Amino acid sequence: MRYDTQSMLAPEKGTTVRRKTIAGTTLLVLFVVSGCATLDSVRTQNRQRLTGLEVGMSKQDVLAHMGTGTVRTWTPPWTCLFLVPPIPTETINNPYSSEIVRHGKQTWELLTYYTDKKQADGALTDDEFTPLVFMEGKLIGWGWRFLADVEARYEIRFR
Repeated sequence: MRYDTQSMLAPEKGTTVRRKTIAGTTLLVLFVVSGCATLDSVRTQNRQRLTGLEVGMSKQDVLAHMGTGTVRTWTPPWTCLFLVPPIPTETINNPYSSEIVRHGKQTWELLTYYTDKKQADGALTDDEFTPLVFMEGKLIGWGWRFLADVEARYEIRFR
């Protein structure tokens, strides 16, 4: 009996095409999904960047570190598993808000970044943001407790 080793090792004609199609489709889906930001990813990225802040940084350095601009968010990437393509849901600015207060001869500035989700109700509330406090263009601290201490100590009010 004679065996043709070439035909035993070669895949069937349709198998190679199917594998390439599946691999290509998988790569395309991963490529599309990996570039989509969700509100979770925005919060996570902002929290991670907070850890790199240092008191005394200039406002420009903080903005460069934390990021600026508008982020378009999308439905969660796992929706693709149900053959529902990701769709844009909303946009969020980084920083989300900015406020300047003059008190005496000093200029204070408050920037907020979206960092937490307290309730899944679709509304963004103050406690879901982290305030960054600047005095004369320099970062002096961040967080709600720090902001409350600054407001009490210097008798200033934001918002």
